[in-house]
Formats: sequence, C-alpha cells, structure tokens
Amino acid sequence: MASFRGRIEKRAIHINVMLARPREHTDDDFRWYPFRAKIDTGASISGISSNVANDLRLTSVGNIPVRTAGGLIFAPTFRVCVALRINRHTNSTPQNADVNWLTRVVTASLIHADQNSSRDMLLGMDFLQHCHLSMYKDSFFLSN
Repeated sequence: MASFRGRIEKRAIHINVMLARPREHTDDDFRWYPFRAKIDTGASISGISSNVANDLRLTSVGNIPVRTAGGLIFAPTFRVCVALRINRHTNSTPQNADVNWLTRVVTASLIHADQNSSRDMLLGMDFLQHCHLSMYKDSFFLSN
C-alpha cells in the first residue's frame, strides 16, 4: 500500500495534484498539468477555480445546486481528471501510471478563488472516498 505524508499548516491540508481534461475522443490532447489543491473533508463534491477551467479548456457539463453558508447557489460543473501521487519516491507521471498514482475523474463545481488563494482546487469526499486519510497532530497520511 502506497502512502503520502505531509504537514497540516494553519489547520489546512494543501497538496500538489495533476489535472487533465478528460478524454472524450481518441484524438483529444491528453496532457497533465500541475495545480495546488486543498483537501476539504466537509465538501461532498470537489471544486475547481476558473483558472483551472480556463487553463484546461474545460467545457461545462451543466449546473448543480450547491449549499453554501450564504444559501443555495447553482454552480457550473466540469468533468476533470485528478491524479494524486501518493508516494514521494517515484518520478513517474500519470501517463505511465503505476500503483503510486491515485487517478479519478470527478465532476467538480466552479469555486471562487482570489489571486491570493493558495489553491486551484478543493478535493471533496467524491475523490477522498477512494483513499484513506488520517490526521495526527500536525501531520496527515494519505494512502490507497
């Protein structure tokens, strides 16, 4: 079982992920791009910033109702491939994926992220249900 260990800083878990546009046709350009993500165990679904949607040239697949602290909103949603390297000791990429990559396609809603934000994506329970997350003091452990 591969695992990833990191530090919890300012009560938040920030990780690096690789994102790609899902392959809809065999001739689609399928390239992975690095982004910054924040793990949000309180979110049912994942979210991406408009920067991610624009950089990956994602097309909205519709709107979904999202409950926020301010009330119900309808947010555009996108399908995106997420790859998380869960073993720091590999130099591979998701293209030649091995057991050290956790890769899933998620439907992510559009989230607001200002220029000072340290995240491009929120990883919600729709992604985290495929791995095990443990937290102890100022460290976290993520494993498949």
